[in-house]
Amino acid sequence: MSAVHAWTSAGMPANKIVLGVPAYGHSFVIQASSGSGSTQNASLSQYPAYNSSIQRRGDSWDGIGGLDVCGKTEGPGGVFAYWGLMQQGYLKEDGSPVDGIQYRFDECSLTVGFS
Repeated sequence: MSAVHAWTSAGMPANKIVLGVPAYGHSFVIQASSGSGSTQNASLSQYPAYNSSIQRRGDSWDGIGGLDVCGKTEGPGGVFAYWGLMQQGYLKEDGSPVDGIQYRFDECSLTVGFS
């Protein structure tokens, strides 16, 4: 059963339903393969190890970080909206990866990982 059908069956007017499509990416720094010394040519594995101490900013809408409500310092979010992935040169306008960008498509989650 589709979500729209479920909501309309429950009495929600169809013209009040807003559908969201998750179209975003998250930035993280992968660790170099043992012996390679660089992540530039490291193969993009399904679950690459990453360095959580390095936080990079995402697109221009991503925050720069700072103090949270509890006074703890946090880094940038590292989030890219779909348009931000195009703006930063990762995706072409048709949604395909830009030439020269190393990527891996995950058949299970139907997502793309870039390097």
